[in-house]
Amino acid sequence: MTRSRGINQPRWRPTEQQLERLREAFATTRTQELADEFGATYSAVAKRAGAMGLRKAAEFLNGPAGGRLDGVRGMGSRFQPGNVPWTKGRKGVVMSPATVFKPGHRPHNAAALGSLRIGPSNYLQIKVRETGYPPHDWVMYHRYVWEQAHGPVPEGHLIAWKDQQQRSTDPACIRVELLECVSRAELGRRNSVHRHGPEIAQLSRLRGVLTRILNRQKEVRDGGQ
Repeated sequence: MTRSRGINQPRWRPTEQQLERLREAFATTRTQELADEFGATYSAVAKRAGAMGLRKAAEFLNGPAGGRLDGVRGMGSRFQPGNVPWTKGRKGVVMSPATVFKPGHRPHNAAALGSLRIGPSNYLQIKVRETGYPPHDWVMYHRYVWEQAHGPVPEGHLIAWKDQQQRSTDPACIRVELLECVSRAELGRRNSVHRHGPEIAQLSRLRGVLTRILNRQKEVRDGGQ
């Protein structure tokens, strides 16, 4: 984090006198008034009061000074004594018949089974179910193509491209002979930095060492301020 260049207000460091004043007055005084008195922000005073276990008095909150009720605001929408809610005696959630979806309703933009779309990480997906929950309804198209030829993918395995250069979002270019079923461990090894050779692997380790040294030095500097 960079140091403030005079843009942000300096952090409030309360004195003992201010803390004592906060203990005495917080329950019956607006927080903004105390913040102005201390030369601090509202959030700083509210956070300090919360850490000290201070709370506003119920009489203050329910009175006009609390800023919640002044005897006038909100009267038109406030429940009055003796008012009976229109949902009384009705079980469950009550919704307007004019706006509730009817059984079997289907949104106008719902995709049909077999529809294709570009999903996360720019992979082509196909809709194979109608559960209404997209993560279950849409699957990777290249996985779908492989399963059509070989059946379900074994547990702990997934479908990958034999050559990433041939990866495509064109369904005509996604063919089963270009795909293979590999274990997650094998795919992890393929995607590891070690696939680039010992020199790149060593360089990656040295970069990690350097990053940790720089982070420790930064923590020492920040702790001394």
